[in-house]
Amino acid sequence: MKDVVKRRPAYNNKMMFDYCETIHRVICLTKKIKKGKGKHAVMVDVPVHNFPDDIKQRIKNSLEYYKKKDVIELREYQKEIIIKGTEIVKQRGFLYLAMEVRTGKTLTSLGICQQLNVDNVLFLTKKKAIGSISDDYTKMCPTNFALFTINYESIHKIPDLKWDVIICDESHSMGAFPKPSNRAKAVKELIRKNHSKVILLSGTPTPESYSQMYHQVYGIPTNPFSQYKNFYRFCDDYVKVTEKELTL
Repeated sequence: MKDVVKRRPAYNNKMMFDYCETIHRVICLTKKIKKGKGKHAVMVDVPVHNFPDDIKQRIKNSLEYYKKKDVIELREYQKEIIIKGTEIVKQRGFLYLAMEVRTGKTLTSLGICQQLNVDNVLFLTKKKAIGSISDDYTKMCPTNFALFTINYESIHKIPDLKWDVIICDESHSMGAFPKPSNRAKAVKELIRKNHSKVILLSGTPTPESYSQMYHQVYGIPTNPFSQYKNFYRFCDDYVKVTEKELTL
């Protein structure tokens, strides 16, 4: 990738292009001076500022980059989910997007954040997905929120900001039972501290057992199982316990 000006917080491509164009005009600003003497004197244009060549090239690269960069077009079903999902988040404080693999969960969740008019969004995911999520954010060109993406293992490194929305990718990874995993407990604390709205994402919400749902949502105050003190009390109503005799 060419050397370009780093995107400013909450700037979409058009805003970045205008920003770089303003800098470009400053770089290209000229003035007229007289060169020569007597009848051989002429007025010539010279730069007002003496910028290094690498700065000039970076601005040139940036104008090309932000002008031509693709903007993602959402599919119709994504637009529909965004409309419905936004209302659910406003009413309930959280949403679970259990969408199939490669159907655009990330873009859909970011689209909902755009509609919620929030300032700061925290996206928790696996390490190898961070790059693609950041690319999706850039291509989507959101105009009203900043996105911070980090892997679950680095939760302790999260900046001390007010996170309006927390998006939990691969949410089923918090589904351990009967005791909550350290990951689930860390996310619960983040939600409590920030009073965040929450969007959970997974293509396989309960891959092994429906019991995996409990700790995915237990940190959300408005979750449907909030009346249960712990997983065991949840089991009283939702889990059929059977005993099997082991033959040695």
